[in-house]
Amino acid sequence: MPSRLHELDGFWDRVSFACAVVAHSARTTRQFDSCFEMHDGDAVAAAMVRRAKALPDGPLARNLFPRYLGPRALASYEATKHLSRKQLENYAADLRKEAIRANDAWWAAERAAGRLPSLPQEQA
Repeated sequence: MPSRLHELDGFWDRVSFACAVVAHSARTTRQFDSCFEMHDGDAVAAAMVRRAKALPDGPLARNLFPRYLGPRALASYEATKHLSRKQLENYAADLRKEAIRANDAWWAAERAAGRLPSLPQEQA
């Protein structure tokens, strides 16, 4: 497994790994699933569609739909197709930051409401 799949800044690693799985018609695994679970899955899917469209006769394009990706991937592509490669990478980073911020806010609200124990550093 590529070691950067689970790193926040491993966006292009996730894209490359997922594309390789699809291009080789491989079975999906936890590693493949995790490519879409790092809060930037829509951007990963959009990048995969971009790569497939760049080589419409290639194995990625032949295998991508409907076995691996569905309509949501096309919607993500349509929403981001105007972005440069760097802008897509930045968009993915923004998706991750927003998801992490929302998650942190949820946990803080749950702790403040007494539904979860305080963190050790909050108890001091």
